[in-house]
Amino acid sequence: MANESVRLVAWNCAGGFHRKAKVLNAHAPDIVVLSEASKDCVSLVGGDASGVWIGSHPGYGLAVLGMNGWKIETMEIAVEESLFLPVRAVRGSEQLYLVGLCAKKDGDYVAPMLRALTRLSAFISEKGAILAGDFNQSVKFDAKRGPAGHFGRVLDVLESLGVISAWHHTRDEKFGSETSSSYFHRWQQRHGSHIDYAFVPRGFAISSAKLGTYDDFVAAGLSDHVPLTVDLKLSNGLPC
Repeated sequence: MANESVRLVAWNCAGGFHRKAKVLNAHAPDIVVLSEASKDCVSLVGGDASGVWIGSHPGYGLAVLGMNGWKIETMEIAVEESLFLPVRAVRGSEQLYLVGLCAKKDGDYVAPMLRALTRLSAFISEKGAILAGDFNQSVKFDAKRGPAGHFGRVLDVLESLGVISAWHHTRDEKFGSETSSSYFHRWQQRHGSHIDYAFVPRGFAISSAKLGTYDDFVAAGLSDHVPLTVDLKLSNGLPC
């Protein structure tokens, strides 16, 4: 089997997905982690889309979608923290494991994420799972917080689980010193931060990692986040 690719898109669409499905489709994704999405997001994408959605409000939840023949299957792993969604993506002989997430605050963002990673550690390390979505954190926020609330603690755990940030790996950038932002507080360009990530196992062949632009997504009124698009290579149906 020749090398093939899979395109992963992670985007916090900030609700109102019925107005934004066509924008997502224009990115030609294979697998999507969609934050703040409505429960009917799979049907709004249309076509042969498959997906799993979780959330406490039908208008704002977390979904992992499969397109272009990719089917999404729920993994039966109980995670109490919101919102973490472990899944298996399958297309014929091809398969990927993934944790979609949209981190929610419980005192801070770090403690619930560390608890969720403890619960998911075996799944991530044994299955070679990807983690992607809205982490709601950056190490540039750490200076204003005590050590217990440092996002660096999360990054240390992710490193121990054998995963690396696709953006930082391909761009050779340090956490907290990113050249592009994924989120713009209060929709203001001057208040940009990089808080959306895709962590993939070491050894995965990452072709590219790109972020959408402020003008195309934020100034256009679509979301205060821009999508992160990561292209991976597959060999014999598995990541290479």
